[in-house]
Amino acid sequence: MPRLAKRQKYRDNIPTKDPEEYFRITLFLPFLDSFVQQLNDRFVNHQNIISGFQMFVKSSEFDEEKLRELVEFHANDVDDFDRVKSETILWNRYLTDSNKQYNSVIQILNECNPDLFPNIYKLLQILITLPITSCEAERSFSTLKRIKSYLRNSTSERRLNGLAALNIHYEVSVTPEEVISHLSSTKHRLDFIL
Repeated sequence: MPRLAKRQKYRDNIPTKDPEEYFRITLFLPFLDSFVQQLNDRFVNHQNIISGFQMFVKSSEFDEEKLRELVEFHANDVDDFDRVKSETILWNRYLTDSNKQYNSVIQILNECNPDLFPNIYKLLQILITLPITSCEAERSFSTLKRIKSYLRNSTSERRLNGLAALNIHYEVSVTPEEVISHLSSTKHRLDFIL
């Protein structure tokens, strides 16, 4: 346990004799508070903002508070609240009148006319690009650790991106014929005589 001083500026000066209680108060409890706060910021606080996107996917009842939070959060990307509100009302009417069934947000984005609904179109684009989980980024970093070893340290960025994409998306099958046809169609600096 660190010694106690009469006047302390740079660390906690907890008046206790027990080292376990000192480290619990100075390290463990602030760590737990920080951890809980980060979980709340990541999941609970953004849940209301993300639930505002539901008005654009389903023809549900209009919730002005959720839409206001969504517009305030994405204020740099969309117009003012009144325009987005009027577009949302028209978009919901369009969804109920069309009576179509959509399987994905991409189908809804393709159905949305960017000239008639510019703000809805931007918000649907944002919804598509939102990462639902962080597993894709974690997979890419673990892949990069395997690909860029000290033997391949001088690999160019283009080749490294290609190797990473092949390793991350291993479920996509690439046949040798596709690779040969692609390589034969590109222009080479050297002429090969076969």
